[in-house]
Amino acid sequence: MIGTNIHLMIGLESHIQLATKSKLFCSCSTNSSAEPNENTCEICLGYPGTKPTLNKEVVRKALMLAKIMNCKINYNSKFNRKIYFYPDLPKSFQITQYEEPIAVKGEFSIDVSASRLPNGANLSGAALDHSATAATEKKTIHITRAHIEEDPGKIEYVGGHIGTAKYVLVDYNRCGVPLCEVVTDPDFRSIDEAVTYVKKLFHLLSYLDIIDPNQEGVMRTDANISINGGKRVELKNISGSDALEKALKSELSRQSFLFAQGKVIEQETRMYSEETGTTILLRKKEQEEDYGYIREPDLLPITIDDAFVQDAWKQMKKLPEEVESEIISKYKLSKQIAYQLAFKRGLYAYYQSCLKYLKNSDLLAKWLVGDFLKCANWHNYEIEKCPSSEKLIEFMQMIETGKISEREGKELIKKMFDDPKKGLGDLAEKKGVDLDSVISEVLKENQKSVDQIKAGDPKAINFLIGQVLRKAGFKGDPNEIRKKLEKLLT
Repeated sequence: MIGTNIHLMIGLESHIQLATKSKLFCSCSTNSSAEPNENTCEICLGYPGTKPTLNKEVVRKALMLAKIMNCKINYNSKFNRKIYFYPDLPKSFQITQYEEPIAVKGEFSIDVSASRLPNGANLSGAALDHSATAATEKKTIHITRAHIEEDPGKIEYVGGHIGTAKYVLVDYNRCGVPLCEVVTDPDFRSIDEAVTYVKKLFHLLSYLDIIDPNQEGVMRTDANISINGGKRVELKNISGSDALEKALKSELSRQSFLFAQGKVIEQETRMYSEETGTTILLRKKEQEEDYGYIREPDLLPITIDDAFVQDAWKQMKKLPEEVESEIISKYKLSKQIAYQLAFKRGLYAYYQSCLKYLKNSDLLAKWLVGDFLKCANWHNYEIEKCPSSEKLIEFMQMIETGKISEREGKELIKKMFDDPKKGLGDLAEKKGVDLDSVISEVLKENQKSVDQIKAGDPKAINFLIGQVLRKAGFKGDPNEIRKKLEKLLT
């Protein structure tokens, strides 16, 4: 319940770009960093006489997605043509699965009081608070269907949004990129629930390499929202959980205002404008029959057997909870550290690759889930963009042998992220510091602390250590400084 006498219902349609090297029906690359219209061919541009060929890897990835959504698999599914006219659709129809999708009737669990994801997890720029022991209440979101389809192109509105742009550009690189659309029942009763669902789904898909989180726009969501059992409004093409939250709040505010005025909420398709912070009308909502679905004549039905399904599922990585249990059992690490290693995508594999050349598994884990993960989250890096495992091994060897102190290590690991091209030797290079001279200066400047120590108060030495470190630019080992001070004062 939102506000006075406002009952909210939300359903989501997530368009998920599956991580494949080539497109759904041709051999063009799916790389999103290419120049505009570079990754195109006669097939994905819909030239007359061309024939699509199904990419088998797309089917495997769709089956993996269906498994984490706990869907029932359709062993016989088929493609349809969804006919509509828009500048980003060169064929004037989209190949999708309408009548017989690859998967139906699933369930996906979310925590409605807190999101159990790692602190600072990279989720389209959105960090989640983590408390492994926080009280949570599970809610099941019912999945209507999951179906395979091709992506249209990308429209760029130059100088504004759809209603104010000076002109429009179209990039067809995205035409034919493989999508799996996951449609939920209207089970969400709050905006927080919808946002939690999107965050958890994105995290799992990234973790299992079903999507590539480094690619642009790999998960775009359409949200259907209604209040008090009225007509639903569809919000199109929302990227990321932050944008989803803003869009839903804006549309809820609009509908609540209309309801309070006694006005009718019409069934519409709208988009959220970051520029105005409001939703903008695109068109009056079409019905399904407006699209004129027909069977796709150029593609045979997808017929799979249980062996193919099981083979696809065997290729899946372990779920984060399974990895967490393995870490605790194998390395005897604490549950908190094991949780962080397990739930951050790629971090456990990174840990294992480093540990082959190091002695102290506890120390490595502490640095990885501590300062290393903080720096990765600060830079919004996935594991692929972090310093190489070879560089971290060298760093940890310097820590293990005492070549650098813990304080120096914290500064050095920041430099590893800030200046990744520099070698560790250059980054760790110290300017000469004469500790004896610095200590002598500090003792002269802090006679009161010196007198306290000589009078039998050992606690004052910690203050002097701090003063020496500050004056030396933190270029010293606190233990070495303590020994020197104790030698001089006792």
